[in-house]
Amino acid sequence: FLLGLVGVIAVVSDLGLSLTHAKRASEEEDIAEGIGAAIVLKGGLTLAVMLVLNLCPVVGRWSERGMLGTREHLVAYYVLASMFLFRAAGTVATSTFRGRLEVAKISGAQLVSSLAAALAKIGVALGGLGLVALSASYLLEDVVLAAVALLFFRGYSVKWPRRVHLRRYVTFALPVMLTFVMGNLTANGDRVLLGTFWGDAEVGYYLAV
Repeated sequence: FLLGLVGVIAVVSDLGLSLTHAKRASEEEDIAEGIGAAIVLKGGLTLAVMLVLNLCPVVGRWSERGMLGTREHLVAYYVLASMFLFRAAGTVATSTFRGRLEVAKISGAQLVSSLAAALAKIGVALGGLGLVALSASYLLEDVVLAAVALLFFRGYSVKWPRRVHLRRYVTFALPVMLTFVMGNLTANGDRVLLGTFWGDAEVGYYLAV
């Protein structure tokens, strides 16, 4: 339920910028300025999303209204919300690799991060460590993915983008923005609806099918 809630709130976390950057990276010989544009735009979106994610429980008084149940739920929510910081860093790198057809770098980063997250989740389950630890295991996947991807990313140069470069990125992303928003809502909205009207257990049963 918390993963779905965070996903719905962060519905504008990408808006097609990863696809745009991959396309630009595949077309341009010198992509330093393109990487800069991706960092600026993705960074701006991420900061806005993080602000909204952190303000929602406060402005909406979720704790008072019982929306997150207990303090443990609230802490787990903030742990999951922080995923988007690391996901943004990893997305710029992996989109660059995808555009340059460096598939091995993407596969390597995903393999290491998936293995780390799987081991962490198994440890949490066996140790009965609770909701916050489980949320941290999900966060770990994005942290490791970003770390490994940035390690592979070291050979790329970055330049501050000109305004025309930023405009090209936004213009290219415009036709697919709504598609990304709807895809995000479709992927996460069902969990939030089930959790709100039925309960966390039903969300678990639903996702296990």
